[in-house]
Amino acid sequence: MSVFLGPYIKERPEPSVSIFPVRHNQLQSEPTLDEHERLRYIEYFQKKLLREGTEHFLSEQKQWFQLNRSRLAAEYDAIVKSRSDDVSALDNPFLTHQDQTEYDSVFTRLIFEPILSKAHQASSKLGYLIRRPVVLANAPSVEPTPAGVPSTDSHILFIGQGTFSFCNYWAKVFTAAIYTAGTISKQGGSKDSVAAAIGTDPVILQTVRLVLRYVRSESLIGFGKFKEKQHLQPFRVLLVTAMETFIVGHELAHFFLHEKYPELNGVPPGMTPREVELLCDALGFAICAVVGETDKNEVSRHLIGPLLLLYALKLTEDVQNTLLDLRPQISDTHPGLSERIQSLFMFAKTTDPTGSLSSSMEEALGYAVTVGAHVKTILMSIQDESISDA
Repeated sequence: MSVFLGPYIKERPEPSVSIFPVRHNQLQSEPTLDEHERLRYIEYFQKKLLREGTEHFLSEQKQWFQLNRSRLAAEYDAIVKSRSDDVSALDNPFLTHQDQTEYDSVFTRLIFEPILSKAHQASSKLGYLIRRPVVLANAPSVEPTPAGVPSTDSHILFIGQGTFSFCNYWAKVFTAAIYTAGTISKQGGSKDSVAAAIGTDPVILQTVRLVLRYVRSESLIGFGKFKEKQHLQPFRVLLVTAMETFIVGHELAHFFLHEKYPELNGVPPGMTPREVELLCDALGFAICAVVGETDKNEVSRHLIGPLLLLYALKLTEDVQNTLLDLRPQISDTHPGLSERIQSLFMFAKTTDPTGSLSSSMEEALGYAVTVGAHVKTILMSIQDESISDA
């Protein structure tokens, strides 16, 4: 058992299956496949992950990529050349990429292959060795939900633009809010003045649109342009990477547990599925921190990425329940998002008794909650006006 996770699980039996609602039990795996069979197998699950009515949208995306492939390749070469004179067409993914399945995506590979590799290395460093290969496959679903399929042959991680778009848009929101808060704080502003400044930032109205879009479609793919000041891009990239690292780390935890407890579908004796989810969160937090330390990504190392991701999911869920007059769903297998956030703070306190980690997380969460409060106020005002006009 890792020293890093020891304090968190010292009273639990040794520990698996998703940061989002369960998909693992829906995607049962089969043993030992050759490469051709594996690709057919992946494509079979990709078709199962498709949301009805999105086939035409995905087809148009394929056509757009083919029409813009040369331009994307040239832009990629320009970026590489700005960092090195060694530019080779053989290293350009936009030229060399060939779809392995009907639903493959070069963008998924460019975004998530490096994240998966680093998260896998971090898991091994922590002492959680995943012995079977982890295969990355594009998830053609438009929702932010990834899906993991463990097996006795190789594990498959389905993840794609649904996840990336959700993380990227929300990273823009929180980056803008944190920058505004930092600017006011440096000028000696109070907490009230910080909250007021965030409320008048143009990002709030964009966030209202973002939330409404998600409530309507449960996806942020195709939302469109979300204006971002250029100087905010570096921090946003760190934040979105930290969010995605946590998501991948959580799924790797399930793969690890499936290898250790294959006969119990990755659930150790004496543990409930809810406890397993919290444990996989904990390993995801640990992986995020280790990758952050290795890459000098302080947003990842201080667990700001997973914290803000969980809050974004909670905010959209709260707004959805309010606007659609839904009761909060209680799952027998998955803890609620509030419980997950509490678990993250417990993890931070046990791994850093000095409190410095928790302090930075509380500050970041405070800014996120301020964003959420402004968004909810505007949406409630719109709802009240709609009712009075009816």
